[in-house]
Amino acid sequence: MWCVCILRRCIHRPRCVTDVQYTHAPRSITQQLDAGARFIDLRATWTRGPSGGSSPYDWYALHLVETNHTNVFYMKAIAEWMRAHPTEVVVMSLTRHGDFCVNGTDQYPGTTPAIRQLLWQQAEVIFGDLLFDRSKFPLLNETSLATMVDAGMRLVMYVADYETSTRNSTLASNAQLVVNAYNAPLNEENPGLNLESELIFTASVGARAYYKAHNQFQLVHLSFSNDTAQIE
Repeated sequence: MWCVCILRRCIHRPRCVTDVQYTHAPRSITQQLDAGARFIDLRATWTRGPSGGSSPYDWYALHLVETNHTNVFYMKAIAEWMRAHPTEVVVMSLTRHGDFCVNGTDQYPGTTPAIRQLLWQQAEVIFGDLLFDRSKFPLLNETSLATMVDAGMRLVMYVADYETSTRNSTLASNAQLVVNAYNAPLNEENPGLNLESELIFTASVGARAYYKAHNQFQLVHLSFSNDTAQIE
């Protein structure tokens, strides 16, 4: 499998927020998958629930605004959708704020190894045999989509704090293998940079070959607050 993935924010945000900057994902995660999203940027923060106060701590997604439900809720929705669509392959990252390189409490402040391992244990239970197993297919870059579908291992999870959180599980991949390429926003000061985004695909053959050879996952990040699309 070799994939250059365009990242748009794919996790459902609370619908009650009115600021235009934070209404970019009004669809549920299931609706986004139905619309064609195949990369899920799942954020995770150990915090109290959205009602605050005496709410118990749990794993929620938090990106300036907090999700209404725990990460388990969204993972269950993804798993249900994937089981209902047995030929679809999905890639997911699991980080606190999209930083694929940091570990420990730098990645997840206020946590212990046991708390971080709880999140991965929940993911293993929910996704089960959907998870791409590197004990059977050691290198993703040498595994075809057809092979993944035939084996039923159609979910690739890149997990931050990999060694501690997953205890080196072969059902997860180290998030440090993700190459997160940010692109400048399309706006009045930078007209036409959507073309630059396209050039990532058409003119960076050498870079893509390098990433593939090193079993890395190239991500093109277009998550900006523009009024228009980056690529059409």
